[in-house]
Amino acid sequence: MPAKQKWRSLSKHFGRKIRSQKDAERALIQWSIDTGIANATLQWHNGSPQAVWQDHSVPSQTIAGFVQEYLEAQADRVAPETYRHLETYLAHFLNFCRESGFRSLEDIGRRDMERYVFAAPGSPRTKRHYLNAARAALNAAVRWRLIDYNPAMAIPVPVDRHTRARRVLTDDEIRTITEQWQAPEREFALIGIWAGLRLGEIRHLAWDDVDLEKAEISITAKPELGFSPKGTRYRDGRPDIIPIVPWLVDMLRGLPRIGRFVFDRGDDHPLWSAWTWQKRLTAAAQAHQMPHVSPHALRHTFCTKLALAGVNRAIMPTIARHLDAQTTDQYIHATLQDARRELAKLRQV
Repeated sequence: MPAKQKWRSLSKHFGRKIRSQKDAERALIQWSIDTGIANATLQWHNGSPQAVWQDHSVPSQTIAGFVQEYLEAQADRVAPETYRHLETYLAHFLNFCRESGFRSLEDIGRRDMERYVFAAPGSPRTKRHYLNAARAALNAAVRWRLIDYNPAMAIPVPVDRHTRARRVLTDDEIRTITEQWQAPEREFALIGIWAGLRLGEIRHLAWDDVDLEKAEISITAKPELGFSPKGTRYRDGRPDIIPIVPWLVDMLRGLPRIGRFVFDRGDDHPLWSAWTWQKRLTAAAQAHQMPHVSPHALRHTFCTKLALAGVNRAIMPTIARHLDAQTTDQYIHATLQDARRELAKLRQV
């Protein structure tokens, strides 16, 4: 069989050119991410490759039964905290369906989903979470052949025009964290500021991931804890390795080792949940008159420091672990101190 003909069926299925086994495997991974079908595999039939997966069977045709089956299917695929949020969002969706008198998923239309988004509690940003959870669940219903189309797909995502822009920490605020904050919030914040790690990455940072001699940190998945790195460049299971600055190496070298993780509760488990870290960092910042400090603001600060230090723009996405420079650009914000420092250069003109 000619090589082109052998891969033709997969090219049509994935909507991209497939010329080799490696191309097929890459396309299958991306297709699994896009569709949410995690059990797809490549199998050979009569010398021709095919993408094969097993359909999930849902015994109950009621909306409540579907929601329960969907949650059970997601239990092993998402982190525990994500699963708890998913339960909250879908409980609201189920409530909405009951109040609307829907008996099956086929009764839900586009206008009904528009009403659902409008009735969802919270800010537009929170409404977006409710909509995305319902949309993902209804996508599963389409895959399981319970409905012919997803009524939530045509619903626009609410835009929060009053959302606070991400901000970066000033030099004075970084000095306050270094000198006045207490452990472990201080060390957590400094890792975010000078290594650019995300909240989950710092929370799951193990001592085995830290090489103080080479001044490197490996961002690795922790499947047993439901942790998978976000935005990693490598999709084949290899860790993301990033260099760290000398003063961060000195700080890590001085931390006590009481368990597997850098921030360990003493039994080889992460110290606190992501929500607890969020609350404690916010409380520490407010205690020192530092408003709107979030874990992700630390990462924005890191990217801004890279830009102000004159790091090559082509290298910045690798350090920040973004797929392209445009994403990194969105993390760069100048403070008033930075503007004054640059304007002072005009004296030399």
